[in-house]
Amino acid sequence: MYFKINQTFSISSIALKLFREKIVVGKIISLIIILTLFINSTQSLYAERKSKSKHESKTQISKVLEDILNKKVSFDFKNASIKEGILSFSKQADIPIIFNNSFLKNKRIVANCANLKLTKMKLINALKYLLKSSNQCFKIKKKTILLTTKYSSQNLFITLYSLNELINISNKSMEKWSKGANKEGFDLDNIKELIQENIAKDSWDTAQGTSIEILKNKLLIIHNSDVHDEINSFLESMLKVAKDSHENKINVKVRKSVLYSEEDKILEKKLDIKKSFNWKNETLEKILADIQHSAKISNFIIDQNTIKNLGPTNISLKVSDLSLKHTLNIALNKLSLNYSIANGAIYIGNLHLLTLEQYNVRDICVYEDTEDANGLTQDYLKNLIISKLNRSSWENNKGTSIYEFNGHLLITQTLEMHQLIFKFIELFRKGKGSLPVENK
Repeated sequence: MYFKINQTFSISSIALKLFREKIVVGKIISLIIILTLFINSTQSLYAERKSKSKHESKTQISKVLEDILNKKVSFDFKNASIKEGILSFSKQADIPIIFNNSFLKNKRIVANCANLKLTKMKLINALKYLLKSSNQCFKIKKKTILLTTKYSSQNLFITLYSLNELINISNKSMEKWSKGANKEGFDLDNIKELIQENIAKDSWDTAQGTSIEILKNKLLIIHNSDVHDEINSFLESMLKVAKDSHENKINVKVRKSVLYSEEDKILEKKLDIKKSFNWKNETLEKILADIQHSAKISNFIIDQNTIKNLGPTNISLKVSDLSLKHTLNIALNKLSLNYSIANGAIYIGNLHLLTLEQYNVRDICVYEDTEDANGLTQDYLKNLIISKLNRSSWENNKGTSIYEFNGHLLITQTLEMHQLIFKFIELFRKGKGSLPVENK
């Protein structure tokens, strides 16, 4: 009996001990879970705060750089060197600007500065006019402005681009659109020309090591990584065009009007002032100075390469109570020049920023004219655009072009001309309408 009691007691003690230990273990496990959750929560909160702090830090740096680039600078390059001008910009904006001797000897920059006078212009705009058309650009690194080559012939890469997918889809799409009349929807020569015209235009030079070679369904291209990135984007957009055409997607884009900054809108408004002038055999420089003075606009910038090739620029012109913008247009038209409002200045020349646009015209054009067709072929539409819309803008030396591609028109033109072309094509979509054109 004693034994049994002791045995029972021993078993009960063990059970009680295990029960207590179980509670302790449970508490420990619970504590571990709580600590784990706390640590994870703390780490998550820390990471979130760190990320937020990093984002705020980047935002603050961006804001500081934006403020610096928007600082107003002034300098007259006519009476000083390019180096002195850049150092002056650096001092006025309170930011280091790094450049080398090759930058100072760049022919286009030398031409840009030949007669350049900037008055209270944002630093970012001053740099844009200084570097205009020079194959140079500015980059910001560690609160320092670096003036460097945009399309360097150093650090070149040789890349082989396979165009099999693009060619196959284009051919199927062309055969479908032409109803079997044509199975060739792709021209590698055109693509090569489009790349050289629209991507790093002045940098293609075999002597410098850059080149494009056409192989079977492939392009072999030597250039730097920045240019290769642009070529990749271009070929991807071409592939999208081919796929959309094959799937009968028109994707008509509505092109917006030219967008001006608030600063440029003020300049545009100042040119609405009406004035009278009577110039007799006056130089363009004198006429522009009179208009600039009347408009009270600080910065009139003339493209020096354009002026240098003009020869004599004397003009006789009489206007009465006419807006300054119309007077300026009339005077410049006499010399086949024009102006644009950009980057806080009135820019005078015959060079405009050219861009490549793709126009899907399959819905309004037929592959070939037949008895049951509407008579508007892709080739006919192309010729209408060239002959009817500002004929002089299509001259070869101006860098503009128009190519047929698989029911599309690939057009390199100015923004203003793209707007006109879009409206012209829309006339055919609607089947009626009118729009003003310039007879040049």
